[in-house]
Amino acid sequence: MPVESAILGLYGVRLLLSPLTFGSIWPWPIDAFHAQVYSAIFLAGAGGIYLVWRSAPREELLVLGLAQSLIGLLAILGIVITDAAVHRIDWTASWLTLFGWIGVSGVFKLYAASRYFSSQSAS
Repeated sequence: MPVESAILGLYGVRLLLSPLTFGSIWPWPIDAFHAQVYSAIFLAGAGGIYLVWRSAPREELLVLGLAQSLIGLLAILGIVITDAAVHRIDWTASWLTLFGWIGVSGVFKLYAASRYFSSQSAS
């Protein structure tokens, strides 16, 4: 998880400090203001992942996994729905990989938390 935290944190800082350059991965054009606002998503995720990595009680792992799953997978679903109407989304942009990775990582955290709960219940 430290690598995941570092990647999200690095992207969040770069989006904050150089918004037009690092905002170019989005499926639509974003201005500097919105890129800097979006950086908060990545910085908060990086901080949450780091804290859970340091000491991961089951409840915190569940909350982080749920948050990542919803942010990653529902962001993609929302854009799919929007693109059905506007047909202007760049599906080759790397944002899809980034949000897909966040969502899948969240699903794995949910799985790990459920396994942790199962092992605690059996004891």
